[in-house]
Formats: sequence, C-alpha cells, structure tokens
Amino acid sequence: MAMIDMEGYCRPISPLATWIGLFRTIAFGTSNWFAKNRIGILGAAMLGIGWVSAYDFYLTIATLSSLPELEQNFVARKIMGLDGDHFDMTRIGLFLGLKFAGNVVVLSVIGMMGMAGSRKVLPVAMGVLGFQVALLYVLCIHTT
Repeated sequence: MAMIDMEGYCRPISPLATWIGLFRTIAFGTSNWFAKNRIGILGAAMLGIGWVSAYDFYLTIATLSSLPELEQNFVARKIMGLDGDHFDMTRIGLFLGLKFAGNVVVLSVIGMMGMAGSRKVLPVAMGVLGFQVALLYVLCIHTT
C-alpha cells in the first residue's frame, strides 16, 4: 500500500497505520454521533435501568413466599431477617423501601448529571445499565 503525502511523495503505509486510521475514523465518527444523540441515549439508558428495577421489584413481591430459598444476596437477607426462623413482613417492607429509594437515588443522580451537562453521564449511565442487564439475565435464569 502507498499514500501520497502533502508534498506529493509516494510513501508506503504499514498495515498498522491503516488500522489506526480506520480506528480513528470510526472513533471520531461515533463520538460525533454520540454527541448529537446524547439526550436520547441517556433517556433510553435511564428507561432501561428503571424497567429492570421495576421487574426486579415485581419478582421480589411475586416470589415472597419462596424468598428465603431464592434470595442469595447476603445484605438483602440481613435486612429482611431471612436467616431467622420467623418471616417478618415489616423487615421485608423495609427492604423493598430501601430498594426503591436506591433506584430513585441512582436515577436522580444520573438525571442531574445529564441536566448539568456532565461529560461523564453517558459512561456512568451505560455502566449502571450494564449491571442492570446482568441482573436481568440472572433474574431470567431463576424464573424459567
């Protein structure tokens, strides 16, 4: 491969330089697309986070009778008091309230970061969405 430079000389191009140029073109093209559609991407990510949270909340309520056998999270078991012999509904209500409050806080912080115009909001939202998708995968394995 060869390329004609600014002075008119024909210089050979290494395969590495070709791949770097291709990567640079893709990176600048996609970053421009992300910049133009930032609000839509952020809204879709927040919607996805909320949907998975709502589904997790629903499954917690729907499987309430078998919750001591299904719940594997150590912190959740301690909050709900599932390690004891009795099944206390007030502790489960406390857990559901804390779970809901945590979801509200996360979505509020992401929304405030987006309204402030922070450049870190998309990586944060995509990271949280990635964990939510992993949670959805785990939830779907146990419900089938």
